[in-house]
Amino acid sequence: MSFFVGFDMGGTSIKHVLIDSQYTIVDKGSFKTLNTKGASGAIEEILHVVDSYASHVNQEIKSVGIGCTGPIDTSSGIIYNPYTLPGFEGHSLRESIEKPLGIPVFIDNDSNTAHYGELVHCKLTTPNSLMITFGTGIGVSARLDGSLYRTPGNIHPEIGHMTVSISSPGTCYCGRTHCFEHIMSGTAINTYARNIYGKRPEEVLEGCNKTSAEEFLNRMVVATTDAISTLAMIFSSETVFIGGGLHAFIGKYVLPPVQEKLTEILPVYGKTTLVEARMGPFAGSYGAAILAAEEI
Repeated sequence: MSFFVGFDMGGTSIKHVLIDSQYTIVDKGSFKTLNTKGASGAIEEILHVVDSYASHVNQEIKSVGIGCTGPIDTSSGIIYNPYTLPGFEGHSLRESIEKPLGIPVFIDNDSNTAHYGELVHCKLTTPNSLMITFGTGIGVSARLDGSLYRTPGNIHPEIGHMTVSISSPGTCYCGRTHCFEHIMSGTAINTYARNIYGKRPEEVLEGCNKTSAEEFLNRMVVATTDAISTLAMIFSSETVFIGGGLHAFIGKYVLPPVQEKLTEILPVYGKTTLVEARMGPFAGSYGAAILAAEEI
């Protein structure tokens, strides 16, 4: 039996799983992305996790897969994102991890690995699907005719920064005020709830007066409907997975009214079904581990 480790590097936490050659999860866990040592500390912790898993199964890990928030060059493993992964920009994760471990390391965008993990877990047979990960930022992965969509140069497209009809105070680092990530990332939702209502998002929706709760929910529903309907029109996606660290919040409050709105406009955008990721926040690390197993 061979074993593989997958990591999902988000702006807040790094989740990891250990799988066997049958793609069964043997163990999993997480740790904070940045500590007092910055990027070097996170890399040290990644190396420690791999060593711990090797001791756990009493044999060498065959390979490691990493899903990382973009932009990232999957060929070199260099991160170009100083915003949701500050301190990591310019680092080659592959080189930093491959050299000390002496085993192959494979890297892809985190929304791609989450998408892949969910596809394998659900055994989805439809050829076109999307994965939208809601976390510190927003990631989007598109699958067309059974293959993940990539731009020339193997750079993952930053679709999470698409324009929606809702605006928010300030400007996203992409330069827009109507940016989907600027409205619907966990960072954005928490900031808006705190600045406008003085409460946490759940408290606004369940503890505020009806007018405030409806206003807060409506802006999230409109922004999400804008994004998904546009993506469904472009990619003809039959299934849209909703994942990331914020998936439970989005699934509970936002998805039901968004699905209703999408159903109302079926003649224009086609049949699109929203599915909360069954792997939850570990879809990305699970997909990364499968990537490691299949690429070796």
